[in-house]
Amino acid sequence: MVRYSSHYTRQTWLNRLSALFAFALRRGYITANPCDRLDRVTVDKKPPQILSPAQSQQLLAQCPTVMRPYVVLGMFAGIRPDEIERLDWAESDLEAGTAFVDGKTRQRRIVKLEPVAVRELRKHPLRTGSVAPSSATIARWRAKARAALGLAQWPQDLLRHTAASYLLALHQDSGKVATMLGNSSGVLL
Repeated sequence: MVRYSSHYTRQTWLNRLSALFAFALRRGYITANPCDRLDRVTVDKKPPQILSPAQSQQLLAQCPTVMRPYVVLGMFAGIRPDEIERLDWAESDLEAGTAFVDGKTRQRRIVKLEPVAVRELRKHPLRTGSVAPSSATIARWRAKARAALGLAQWPQDLLRHTAASYLLALHQDSGKVATMLGNSSGVLL
């Protein structure tokens, strides 16, 4: 018997096996997908963790210069961490208030930057090369930021979820915010 560390793990493996058997079914190697007979796991998703306005201000105030663009683009534009790490200053137009982002599926999208993000990015002394520092620098900063905020661990996509929550409150339009984040309304909500 296989032990699963969580319902997510079990569901993930079910999805992967089902995809494999669906491929075999399409090719005619099997006559039915055995995963279709299995009960799906119901997973109660926890709401994403976001920063309070006070925590956001604290994080930005204590942010070293080298990390500032990374934090600003994550917290005010909701750009995914890996997208920020691929972003070059040449792909941002602060005059127009936009950034051209290679998305999760490698589809390019234009992200409209909020005025506060543009204002903060203009303060940065460097405007060439990679927007984000090295992965090691990001990891060290996260550890310090986590401790300063009193978090037991750094939640996945914390800055992005914070941006999504506040952008939704600001614009009151899930479709618009979902498009800004490179998602669908269903995923956003």
